[in-house]
Amino acid sequence: MAQSRGKALKDAKAFLMKRSNEADPSIYEHMSAMVEKILTIRPDNALDSFNQISDDLRQHTFAPGTQDVVKEFVAVPGLMDCGQKEISAIQGVLATHDDPGVEDDAFEDPVPDMMERAIMFDAAGVGLGMEETYRVYAHLKALPRTRKFLENIRFFGKIMGTSHDYYVAEANIKDGEEEEGEVDVFGKPVSAAPEEVDEDGDADESPRGDEPQPADTFSVSGDNGSHFAGVPPLNPPKVIDVPLEITGEGVNVKIYYICRNPGEDWRRLPNATPKMISTARQLRRYFTGDVDAPVHGYPQFPGKEGHYLRAQIGRIAAATNISPLGFYKTPDDEEEEDENEERTPDRVEANDEYEAMGGTELSESLANWVHNVKYILPQGRCTFFNPMKGKGEDFEDDEEEEDEERGGDEAEFPMEAETGPLLLNPVSDDGLPGLVAAWSIRRSSNIFPHQAHAVVRSNIWPGACSVGNAKLFENIYIGFGHKYQPEGFSPALPPPQLDEFSPEIAVKEIADPTPAEEEAMRKNEEDKEDDEEDEEGDEDEGEEDDD
Repeated sequence: MAQSRGKALKDAKAFLMKRSNEADPSIYEHMSAMVEKILTIRPDNALDSFNQISDDLRQHTFAPGTQDVVKEFVAVPGLMDCGQKEISAIQGVLATHDDPGVEDDAFEDPVPDMMERAIMFDAAGVGLGMEETYRVYAHLKALPRTRKFLENIRFFGKIMGTSHDYYVAEANIKDGEEEEGEVDVFGKPVSAAPEEVDEDGDADESPRGDEPQPADTFSVSGDNGSHFAGVPPLNPPKVIDVPLEITGEGVNVKIYYICRNPGEDWRRLPNATPKMISTARQLRRYFTGDVDAPVHGYPQFPGKEGHYLRAQIGRIAAATNISPLGFYKTPDDEEEEDENEERTPDRVEANDEYEAMGGTELSESLANWVHNVKYILPQGRCTFFNPMKGKGEDFEDDEEEEDEERGGDEAEFPMEAETGPLLLNPVSDDGLPGLVAAWSIRRSSNIFPHQAHAVVRSNIWPGACSVGNAKLFENIYIGFGHKYQPEGFSPALPPPQLDEFSPEIAVKEIADPTPAEEEAMRKNEEDKEDDEEDEEGDEDEGEEDDD
């Protein structure tokens, strides 16, 4: 009896010591550990703590030989190359810091000290953080080494995407410098016209995305090639393509480069066209991180995501790039191209007589901050383009005739030029319907007001922020590239449906010809062609006889 009981206990212990797998302990080991822990901690109510202790033991149990293995590394294509480039860029910055004279003799560094500005952003609670800022700074300093024609290079910001983010750099082109061999993100020369013809003779896709224009008139033909009587010709309105502003002017006064990770090559975005700007204002779409991705929506956007990104960057820069009052001034030697036309400058220059204001003073009023980028007109340009300028009296006469044919008396194009705020306009004048204030302003610290920075945030473009103190200030944008809309986004409606054909116009309907009539018509045409060939042959023989 005792032997059988001892054998049963051994069998039960052997069963409890079995493991379901090598990673998990056996029931015997688990129960022993639980009893030991209960006796060690001695909880007030051991029964209520039983399940909790069991779960803790199972989560923190270490199984030798199974969990002491490093996780398998999965190589991401291009990650190593990107990392090597990033290391090289950081080593270049470190070499410059160790010997500052190495770079001063070669060229003037057009990249400002981002780490100094990162301290301001960190105090204001914005920015990328010190580590990510340093990585971007090291990569940004490599940009002027390969592109000697750039100046005033700065980090514009980071635009979030669903798959990848965009790091954006902003720069100017030096006066008199040429962009030799420069191509945009789509591989097209930046100096090329908006529409180019490739080697196969086909027209490339233009970033304007212009649709083929309809013919001035059209007619409906019958089976004999004659026109129906009484059908009026269609006179669609002429569509004037507003030209884009060249590099260095208006919307394209700055050029922009992007990369998805610090270490990747900087790629230049194409210039913004008026149609890109005007269409982007009617869309609201998140970025994916792929410049070749299509931009779906209505109205149809004239280009890909890279063009849409450039349009949004231009809108953000025009609305949120600000500076302390008096820091910049307009050029004194700005000449007017036309005596009868006032032309505002496209850029500003530093004011040597600027009297610096501290962070406390700058944070007292929005009137101490002004815009330093030109306003974009509803036309999609910073300078209004008048389509009727220089057309002459003949053009006006033709327009009057077309208006009479359409039954209207109004001119085809508005003569009144679009206007907007001028450069260096105070941000306190900004506003948006349904928004209490376009900007929010505060100090970075109330404990040390004399060392605080002025922090100005845009409520129209969430993510845009400006931080300044004395003669040092900086703008940055970190967001999704969307403008604030108080009432939510509503897509544009499609155009109204065209009217049906007017039944008042008398149209004579002609029955379709029978196969016999078609055959007779075809035979008549062939006979006419034979007669014409015979006549041409007789004329040639007559000319030879005369010779």
